[in-house]
Amino acid sequence: MPLSDRARRALRTAVELNPAAAKVLLSVIRTAPASMKYKAEDRFGPLGLMIREFGPSVPVPFRLRSFIRPVLPREFHGDAACFRQEWLARDFSKAELGNEIEKYLNEFGEDIPDTGGGWRSIRPKQ
Repeated sequence: MPLSDRARRALRTAVELNPAAAKVLLSVIRTAPASMKYKAEDRFGPLGLMIREFGPSVPVPFRLRSFIRPVLPREFHGDAACFRQEWLARDFSKAELGNEIEKYLNEFGEDIPDTGGGWRSIRPKQ
């Protein structure tokens, strides 16, 4: 089932506020979707990688310190909660989420990350 209008509105806003983090999320969806977990404790689901609920904009929690998570305007919090609910209920697939992110990146004139090609070893086998 595709995302609802409210969930799309929250996603579009998050992508617009933070296209760099949206590209990272899209890369994860396209290359390692199994790494994306359904966590009930995540207030906005995977949108939380792009935006914050309140407070100052801060670096994302992983080691890409060049990314800053802006605060989602309060008028979109209900939409983001709807997105989270649909995410946890698995009302849309990870592939559908990736397609929506890509659509919004295109809409905002952003380059789409290249997730094709061969894999490179980043760590020796242990």
